[in-house]
Amino acid sequence: MSRTSNDWLLTPNGDPRGYIQPERLDELWFHTGTNCNLRCPFCLEGSKPGDNRIEFITFEDFLPLAKEALPLGLKRFSFTGGEPFVNPAMVQILDWALTHRPCLVLTNATEPLMNRMAEILAFADAPNALSFRVSLDFSDPERHDAGRGKGNFRKSLRTLGRLHEAGFSVSIARLQEDGEVPADADAAYSRYFAEAGLPEATRIARHHLGDTLHRCYCGGAHADVWCVEATYQCEYYLGCAPTPEAAAVAVATQLRAAGWVPTHARLEWFE
Repeated sequence: MSRTSNDWLLTPNGDPRGYIQPERLDELWFHTGTNCNLRCPFCLEGSKPGDNRIEFITFEDFLPLAKEALPLGLKRFSFTGGEPFVNPAMVQILDWALTHRPCLVLTNATEPLMNRMAEILAFADAPNALSFRVSLDFSDPERHDAGRGKGNFRKSLRTLGRLHEAGFSVSIARLQEDGEVPADADAAYSRYFAEAGLPEATRIARHHLGDTLHRCYCGGAHADVWCVEATYQCEYYLGCAPTPEAAAVAVATQLRAAGWVPTHARLEWFE
């Protein structure tokens, strides 16, 4: 990948940074920052209000990377957080991105999106389609609100309905539980889809905790589990807490198994 400067090859401490030289790219994901308006106990990253472990991506950060991705055959820009609409630059980023490719935003569809609804509705006429995937963890509003805050199930549902009415493609992401019958769990959302004016066939993305886990080398009781992200979630979900060194081994081993052996890779540890 070309750059006008080689600064990106180094970490802020001046250490060499590992990278992959792509030849083709279908989808480019941007992390908009770990700041979120909610404080969900099961968050994969521990995002919360005021959390700046991963700082807000700015339009100036986004633009050169986005431009570089286009000639690689890019089909879609996708955005996750944190909560993307907490980021002050999110609307500006989408304004540029939607002139070039379709976009997907993962969001909790509460106040940050609601407060910018007028700006977002303007994207209904953008050259490319904007899609939203909204977190509705459980079909029981009380269970959803237990993790995301009282009243947030209904807020997200109303926002889903408004976005669909404006012509945007919408889907939901839910938590999948051990022992459930997936079709039955999906069907339990039908009454809420009808309430919000959504199609009965609205897509449901199931997120099982195990989907984010790969092999864990912490030496704990779950050594047969894999971990993509070694953060406090290991302790929260599995009851074992790997050291930073063990976490680095887990990630490095996964990268090598995928056939990537960087000359140098710096792995950050977030408490």
